[in-house]
Amino acid sequence: MKMKTYAALSIIVCSLVAISACQPVRTPDLPNTPIVRPTIEINDPTFPQQCADIFLQELGRPVDQLALADCLAKFRSGASGESIRATVHSSPEAITYRNRPAPVVLGALHVDGTRFATADGATYRPIFASVLSILRRTPAERDAMLDTYKDLGFNGLRLFAGRLTWADQTVDTALAALPGLLTAANQRGLRVLITAVTDSRDGGYDVAAHLMAVAAIATAHPGNLLECANEYQHGTQSSEVNDADWLYRTCRDAFARSGVPWALGAPFFDEPTPDGLWPIPSGDFITAHLDRGRDKWNQVRRVRELYAIRDVTRKPVLNSEPMGADEIDGSITGRQRFDDPSFFFALGLLDRLFDIGGVFHSQCGLQAVPCGPVQLECARAFVAGATAVPTTDALNYQNVGWSGSPIASAQFTEDGGPVVRAYSFPPYTIVLHTTADLPVGALTLADGWQIAATLASRPHVTLYRTQQRR
Repeated sequence: MKMKTYAALSIIVCSLVAISACQPVRTPDLPNTPIVRPTIEINDPTFPQQCADIFLQELGRPVDQLALADCLAKFRSGASGESIRATVHSSPEAITYRNRPAPVVLGALHVDGTRFATADGATYRPIFASVLSILRRTPAERDAMLDTYKDLGFNGLRLFAGRLTWADQTVDTALAALPGLLTAANQRGLRVLITAVTDSRDGGYDVAAHLMAVAAIATAHPGNLLECANEYQHGTQSSEVNDADWLYRTCRDAFARSGVPWALGAPFFDEPTPDGLWPIPSGDFITAHLDRGRDKWNQVRRVRELYAIRDVTRKPVLNSEPMGADEIDGSITGRQRFDDPSFFFALGLLDRLFDIGGVFHSQCGLQAVPCGPVQLECARAFVAGATAVPTTDALNYQNVGWSGSPIASAQFTEDGGPVVRAYSFPPYTIVLHTTADLPVGALTLADGWQIAATLASRPHVTLYRTQQRR
């Protein structure tokens, strides 16, 4: 059998079925179990070789389309661990593929007070990552990114489903790609925060109609979350979208019957008003973007202000676009980006301690491209922080000096000391400090309290377990 002929026949066969049906999911850790004769190569590595072998053993043999469809269906739902080894025509390297995972239907989330909950009442804490322009990527590129974020330990993603002038994304292309993305993400156990409206000022589309279209797709995928608009006050948004009341009414009409929890969108402030109010209408939950106009450690500690929003509104809050990661720090590139894994560890940890849902933001996530090594390390640090507390229980916040706090006082930076902030959630205390390690004596424990263990320590971030003396 000649390789070129076989490759051409493979491509023809693949064209007889939906391209998405021919897309296996890569799993790097499976053993290389060669099942393809070494003399046979295929030009399209996404086509199931074993299905091609069934029908193309002899040149010129007619293709049985029904049998092929059955094979592909079996391929997609086959036993986990079955692998295909195919030699890519353009490369001598062999790649191992696993069958598609069996379809997973994520149960709908609902809002229960200040938390997200699953159908059985269990608390769901979002540990999401930005993949904002992923709807412009091919299915193969999309799936590779989904696999990466799943393997990193995230349980969800945030994306933009509106016009993106900087990414050549239209509302039509976004809506066309959204169902496949939701299916692929949900199959991997990843929920999605769908941010519907972007670039509405010059996007040339009907916002209300677009919201209805997004709602229809979300209704068919109820395990996800909705956000009306990205930074609705931003200059890239239309005057109507800039109006929080108009946006709320329009989103409520579109989303209320979807069965999917929804938020209005983040404003240009990240805390309640001085008189303790959240001054804009809100949906089922709140999205907020941390103020980036402060130094690194005073940025991250403002998760405390997001907790104040939760306290005022009595709704879940999502820290949906904090400072992002990049390969090079923003002090060099001019971007609003950090390259410090400790910052992202602290961010994930504070999200968890204050029970605020969190989104890891990054330059690779903005562009929806593979992350470089620094951003990958920052992503791992974020997940490590978000999962560092060894309990699933909700925690009780106690500030320094409060009657229930194990920390009586601290040497704060305002007084020339090293402590940026210390927050306690007995039995846990997180300390952010300007020095790499926290100096002895920087904290004064309350009467009857002691530090039992250091649970996690990164430069400038320490998590303690405290306990009362017996």
